Amino acid sequence: MRSRRSTKRCSICGRCPTLPRRTTNTKSLHSTTAGSFSRLVPTSRPAGWRGWLRSFIWQAVAPLFERQQAFNSVLVDHINRNVAMHREYTNALASTIELIREELQRLIHFENRLLQYAQQITPYVDTKDRDVTRLIVEVASGISAVSDELTKRWESMAARERRYEARDVEREQAASEREQAASERELAATEREQITAKQDAARAQAAAERDEVVEDVRASFGVVHQVTQMLKRELGRLQEAGAGTETSTSSVDDSVRHDPRTTGDVLNQALDSYKYVEFENHFRGSTDTIRERLVAYLPYFDGATDVLDVGCGRGEFLDLLRERGVAARGIDTNHEMIEVCRERGLTADEGDALTYLRGIPDASLGGLFAAQVVEHLEPGYLLNLLDTACLKLRPGARLILETINAASWSAFFHSYIRDITHVRPLHPDTLQYFVTASGFQDVRVEYRAPWPASSKLTPLPTPDDAGPPDSPTPMAKLVLTFNHNVEKLNRLMFADQDYAVIGERR
Repeated sequence: MRSRRSTKRCSICGRCPTLPRRTTNTKSLHSTTAGSFSRLVPTSRPAGWRGWLRSFIWQAVAPLFERQQAFNSVLVDHINRNVAMHREYTNALASTIELIREELQRLIHFENRLLQYAQQITPYVDTKDRDVTRLIVEVASGISAVSDELTKRWESMAARERRYEARDVEREQAASEREQAASERELAATEREQITAKQDAARAQAAAERDEVVEDVRASFGVVHQVTQMLKRELGRLQEAGAGTETSTSSVDDSVRHDPRTTGDVLNQALDSYKYVEFENHFRGSTDTIRERLVAYLPYFDGATDVLDVGCGRGEFLDLLRERGVAARGIDTNHEMIEVCRERGLTADEGDALTYLRGIPDASLGGLFAAQVVEHLEPGYLLNLLDTACLKLRPGARLILETINAASWSAFFHSYIRDITHVRPLHPDTLQYFVTASGFQDVRVEYRAPWPASSKLTPLPTPDDAGPPDSPTPMAKLVLTFNHNVEKLNRLMFADQDYAVIGERR
């Protein structure tokens, strides 16, 4: 009989073979192969024809043996390099099989314990099932008894409810009658309130109309008073002119002297001046309001003398300077404005500002102030005025020019275009450049009269679930973008209404 080779099997499953624990040692293979060729090489050449024949044959076969030796060397080197890797692979595979064997032992142990637990828990579960079934039956019986008792009580309560329903009908009828009476009383009260509200509205309307009439009467009275004062002044001038003409020996023709058109032109010019005074009173604000706006400029003229207020108007800033102890003079082309200043005891002259500046000595002014004036001037006139002012101011004196902020859309459309005497709007950068180019130093722009928050566009509130600042929610991004645009519009539309360019003469 042929003998079968015995193969070791796994001690757990009995099927997988075990790997050999040792491998063939091939360390000396390379040295043995390399030395076999060296024994073929002749060490010495014999004498005679045999030596010659052996040398001839060796020269013919030596290349073949050399190539075979090179091939054998490469092959043996490759085998030697892979022996270590194969040995590591075999060891790793053996370790893996050992770990799998241990895990399989644990799994068998777990299955045995699980089987024991199932055998122990089954009787307990069967006992509890019987107990639960008994409890369910008892609960169902109790519920049935309670249901019967509730049915009996429900029938008793239904009988009582039917008895009470008859009483409720009577009470509802009485309540309906009471509600009807209350409704009638409320209707009467509502009618009384409506009548009272109408009476209050009528009284309020009458009061508003009365106040409006009073304001109109006051305005008309002011107009009449201004016209009366203007007419008195003009009649006084005409009388003085007439008296001077009668005593004069001039050869002026009487027809020219008493020409009604000449007198009419004078009156028309005076009326135009008076109308602009009333325009200032109505739109720019009262004297007290303008004083409050101009108080902020007083510190720039502390300790100064001979301050000139160009376009002094009704004299609000002259009045403030006088209270501050600063000597000042005003100049304006509006005759009625000058008369108003003189009536208040202020020093003011009627005339052209540039002509006045050219007629005074150089370095004779301690300061120059012009509020809401430069927008009334032509560009060439303004440049000449700035150049001349720089010559007439003393070293260290201040120049302050206040005007409407043309960069503010609301100020431009609200204030600038309303006055028909305005010639040209001036951007803050433009006026600052002109003042600097005229020789003034430390020229800066200060903005005044900000719009109240109620007049500006209102941003949206940030949602509660806005998320972190670095990754806001889509709704929060939309709100942030909207608010950013609102801020841009507010800066353009509701910038400060006025600005002042302030420079110093060095």
